[in-house]
Amino acid sequence: MTLRSTLLSVLVTVGLAASPALAFQAQNSFTVRQIDSTRFEVRPRGGLSNSDAWCAAGDFVIRGLRLPRSTPVWRISEPPRPSGQGIVFSLSSQGAASTTGLVGSGGASASASHGQSLCQTMELMRRNR
Repeated sequence: MTLRSTLLSVLVTVGLAASPALAFQAQNSFTVRQIDSTRFEVRPRGGLSNSDAWCAAGDFVIRGLRLPRSTPVWRISEPPRPSGQGIVFSLSSQGAASTTGLVGSGGASASASHGQSLCQTMELMRRNR
């Protein structure tokens, strides 16, 4: 384990100890629930797309956990997501899915800022429908 990942785990654990039962409301109104020190779930709700889930995940890491925008986030739930299930993400690559589920994105990880940037993209798409 690198120093950076150790510090990241400590920061997340401290954050969890301060508010273990609270859910985070992302700017796209999806709820994010912390599972453990590195994993969290974007809760299922009608209309949860991969982009919506990444938006909520990135927003949670940046605003909820107050981690740097460059923090890598991995998708754990293998796409496609079964109906009625949330999408699990992690701050660790352990157990990562084979893909992000996003079009044109290779691998299973993206930066928190990339995920959060999808919030604005999705909002613009909804306005132009």
